[in-house]
Amino acid sequence: MSDPLVTVLMPVYNGEQYLAEAIDSVLTQDAADFELLVIDDGSTDGTPEILRSYTDPRLRVVRVDHLGLIGALNHGLEVARGTFLSRTDADDLMSPGRLRRQLEHFEQHPATVACGTPYELFGAIEGIVRPPRGARACRAHLIFGSSVPHATVLIRADVIRRNNVRYREGYLQAEDFKLFSELSEFGELRNLSEVGLRYRQHPEQVTRRESDVMIRTHLRICVENLAARGVRFSEERMRRLLWPQGAGLTGVLVYLVRRLPVLLYLGARTGGLAGVGQALLVGRERVRGLLRR
Repeated sequence: MSDPLVTVLMPVYNGEQYLAEAIDSVLTQDAADFELLVIDDGSTDGTPEILRSYTDPRLRVVRVDHLGLIGALNHGLEVARGTFLSRTDADDLMSPGRLRRQLEHFEQHPATVACGTPYELFGAIEGIVRPPRGARACRAHLIFGSSVPHATVLIRADVIRRNNVRYREGYLQAEDFKLFSELSEFGELRNLSEVGLRYRQHPEQVTRRESDVMIRTHLRICVENLAARGVRFSEERMRRLLWPQGAGLTGVLVYLVRRLPVLLYLGARTGGLAGVGQALLVGRERVRGLLRR
């Protein structure tokens, strides 16, 4: 059996509630040659039964002892067979045509190592999240946060294998941010303009349960990315830029006077005009957050 062009990697642990919907959204993709690799991380609910109910030969299930998300993802990297690696989660829905559009993008942009898409929030929160698009903007954004939405990405698998890029155990809850920071050293990060994922919002999500861990890890990666570009900065100062205190007009005034100029300086110092543009977008979102409090 020849290796597929794309491996879609889906880790799952006790995901019976939404798993079938997620699988179906992948298996109905119109890309010609892919496998759906589900890493069952030792589920104890109905997940194994749901997986056994599928007869589609494109679905490949690998069951492991409970390794945790990072361990399951790294095992998936080891056993994936595709030339390209795609990601999606067991509670989200891949939009029709996504894989085909991303493969077309790679044909047109050979310097790209990872390509993501915007995504649509549904459930408890609704809206569309649009990440930076071009290579310069995506690289500039890495001093503020991940520039590629993880569950929307398609990656050149040989770049991962050749350079030993992995999900790092020390970066829990921001392992994707660290991964894309590493990948950016080997080629371009980009995002399409079309929505490629419907991202379910519900209380059981890991990012909701462990947000404090996520914030601390996120800040550490930001500071590391700044250091790699020759800028020394503390995690506490970065916290004030990205998770500002205060509320309402007073909070906005403090942010505009004290924080935004620093944000713009960091963007300009590390990314030129593209960095300034990303700093303005990040600052705008923080101002909106302060006004909503």
